Amino acid sequence: MNLIRLLALGCAVLLGIPCCAATLPDGSTLTLAQSGRSVKRVLRIGHHLRHASIDSRLHGILHEALDAFVVGGRGFSFEGHVYAILAVTKQSAKDGRAYCGAGTEEVLLLVELQRERNSLALRDSLKVQSCLETFELISDRGHELRRLLAEMDEPSRIGLTWLNHPQFGDTPRVVTVSDGKFRVE
Repeated sequence: MNLIRLLALGCAVLLGIPCCAATLPDGSTLTLAQSGRSVKRVLRIGHHLRHASIDSRLHGILHEALDAFVVGGRGFSFEGHVYAILAVTKQSAKDGRAYCGAGTEEVLLLVELQRERNSLALRDSLKVQSCLETFELISDRGHELRRLLAEMDEPSRIGLTWLNHPQFGDTPRVVTVSDGKFRVE
């Protein structure tokens, strides 16, 4: 399977390097990949490639990611902005010796593509599973988050149900976007 096919699937881990891509509403493609100590980001518009700048908070999160993919494999337009939601898995504790140090934390990141600046900006984050804070999803039915979210039809409306979430309880919720922030209804 070639690289183009892997990117077309939405996201792949290639040689241990997290890589994810999103088709944007105008047909262009955004690709993010880890390469050494930097996160490479490329915007493909037609046959033209442009490197996009990335804010430091987003770069830091992606640099530490064990896995990352674009929810639904595509971005979406809302309120005049272009967004992609990234699902990121990272290690719970850096040293691995603390309780749950071998566990993971899973977070949704709301990323805005700012075309006029050719940049990516982190707008919001939502922790969806946490070993350290002991809450998890029921809606993933014991599967990886990727299996639940990677092929969603509508990435701008994500249905989730948690087990013992400290804020949202056990009630099914819908995660949407409003004013550049996640809203959990």
